[in-house]
Amino acid sequence: MFLTVPPRVRFVTLPCLALHLRTGLGRTHRHRLLMQSQTRIDIQSPPALSSATDGDPCEFYQAHLERVSRSFAFCLAQLDAPFREWLSLAYLLFRLLDTVEDATWPTPELQQLQFQAFDAFVLDHRVDAAAITAWAARFPGDIPEGEQRLLTDTATVLAHVHALPPAARTALLRCYSDMSTGMQHFCASGLTGFETSVVLNQYCFYVAGVIGELTNDLLAAARPELALAPERLVDCYHLGLALQKVNILKDQRTDEQVGRRFFTDRDALLASLVGNLPGALRCVLAMPGEIVSLRLFCAWSLFMGMATIPWVVRSWEEDVAPKLPRAETALLLAEIDGAITDADALQRLYERLAAALPVTTPSADSHQPVAVTLPAGYRGNLGAADLHDLLVR
Repeated sequence: MFLTVPPRVRFVTLPCLALHLRTGLGRTHRHRLLMQSQTRIDIQSPPALSSATDGDPCEFYQAHLERVSRSFAFCLAQLDAPFREWLSLAYLLFRLLDTVEDATWPTPELQQLQFQAFDAFVLDHRVDAAAITAWAARFPGDIPEGEQRLLTDTATVLAHVHALPPAARTALLRCYSDMSTGMQHFCASGLTGFETSVVLNQYCFYVAGVIGELTNDLLAAARPELALAPERLVDCYHLGLALQKVNILKDQRTDEQVGRRFFTDRDALLASLVGNLPGALRCVLAMPGEIVSLRLFCAWSLFMGMATIPWVVRSWEEDVAPKLPRAETALLLAEIDGAITDADALQRLYERLAAALPVTTPSADSHQPVAVTLPAGYRGNLGAADLHDLLVR
């Protein structure tokens, strides 16, 4: 098996979610009433720290999100405070890190220097305007315009990160540290191919899975009693890994049209993805009932991802786009919206979508008796047994 991960597939977004906004479907009246009845968690957002963010910081975040990921911008905008502010800011921070990974650097050494400099800004609180300007100026000129504009506001993003409430800041910086360390490991070893599903899972763990643990940590930062049970933490990772693999599969055809071959054993990748889905559902169902918007945020991604898989498989055989048609997207979003507070209805929806997936055979890697670890370390709270179970799928 030979697997190569395309650029820009981090962050568990699905572009089809943007259709929810474009179709005018919006939230149902029932859901609006449910949202109004939920307990609002009022925690002060970071203050505006520059003229660019005078007023509501979410306006600053939303403007950048719209430029770098319209689908994710829409999803984040549905969250309640403080999760909208915290996760929007986290996304922008991770997008800056992602830009270091994805840019076409003249030498690997320069890329590593850019990683290390950004680590110092984020982790050592070295928010020096001149140094940040010089760091941003070293990027190649061919990066997308939205990311160029985000680079110009790096100092503001960092100032907001450092102004977060202590518990939220600690959670975000730990997540960032794991993600950056993992990215640097894979870039330094040449991000050209993943020969086993274990290596694929290790990469997905660092660039997507850790965001699941961050979400749980932010629940605890908002109100300690909202944190998920310890046995559910691994399920947050399953959701992240599942969605990352959907994006890898979905982007294959487009990537191959421009001469990039990312993997040859599709069945192995599908089997690995399917192995993550039961845990991903448990993550959705574990989201606190007091925060319907966060459960909806997770459910949209999981169920839309599952519904997309048959279309991706079909695209390998036929000349069709690897995404859901607009009408099916609208209907499924409405169904998710109406079922979001009913665990039995969500379970039935999951089972229906799972029944439409291709039959897969677990990878031989899943039978490895030797404990599997992470190549670049890990600072989170998963135990060794959960890590092994997650990485060998």
